[in-house]
Amino acid sequence: MEPDELIEEEMYKALKGIISREELRKLLKDKTVMQEVDLSQIDINPLLHMIPEHVALQYRIVPIAFENETLTVAMGDPQNVNALDDLHWILNVKIAGAVASEEQISSALETVKRFYKDASGPI
Repeated sequence: MEPDELIEEEMYKALKGIISREELRKLLKDKTVMQEVDLSQIDINPLLHMIPEHVALQYRIVPIAFENETLTVAMGDPQNVNALDDLHWILNVKIAGAVASEEQISSALETVKRFYKDASGPI
């Protein structure tokens, strides 16, 4: 677990019964000033080729927009700014982050897996 994940987990344990994990995520998102997105309203398919599968799965991110030379990615953990920095160096483009629920990220990552499985064709 990353240090930020440990902090979130400890905060959640301390607040258990008072606040939900999703409410905590929203509070942390507000602290990081990232846009919250609803992935069910975004077609990520045209952008999937922009991030290698292993990178998307490792960092739990999905591309949601590419405008003005900036790739915007959705992530479940707004505290993981290291992922954004790493992605900038891996892809050599400007990166912006947005927050989505962990459930939506998991579902979108299944789409990523299908995209790369289909792209590789039959064996």
